[in-house]
Amino acid sequence: MIENRPIKQVKECKTLGVIVDQHLSWKRNTESICKKITSAISVIRKLKEFVDRVTLVSIFNAI
Repeated sequence: MIENRPIKQVKECKTLGVIVDQHLSWKRNTESICKKITSAISVIRKLKEFVDRVTLVSIFNAI
């Protein structure tokens, strides 16, 4: 208890963009990052036909 309030137990929590689970495993966090990267790569592949390399690099760094 903190300040006479019970602490809620959860299976996972996202704090500052990092997913921490009840076992302190990185698996869920790694899966989340891989999903975001896959999505970003897909966007860049689709855009490469329409924009120059400098613009692609800027988009990559922004994502």
